[in-house]
Amino acid sequence: MNNFITNRKQIFDRWVSSSDWTFPSFIYQAIHKRLLSYVELPSNANVLDLGSGTGRLLDGLANNFSEIRGTGLDLSIQILRVARQKNRHRPRLI
Repeated sequence: MNNFITNRKQIFDRWVSSSDWTFPSFIYQAIHKRLLSYVELPSNANVLDLGSGTGRLLDGLANNFSEIRGTGLDLSIQILRVARQKNRHRPRLI
């Protein structure tokens, strides 16, 4: 199991430089857009995004729900660095 996690982390670390414009990213964007059109949250919701990548889903949630707080977690430290740099909703999102 440890090798599986290490291998996945290495894949995501390599993917980070192109993660917002590669083909899978377009699929994620479509999924996020659809999800955001259906989701209903209480105004004080606290969201945990596992496998958050560069934080696009949390960003969309924060744009649609001005009071929510959120935490993004990912295996890749490199992707989390990018997410922190792009985070326009600090301190609501971490």
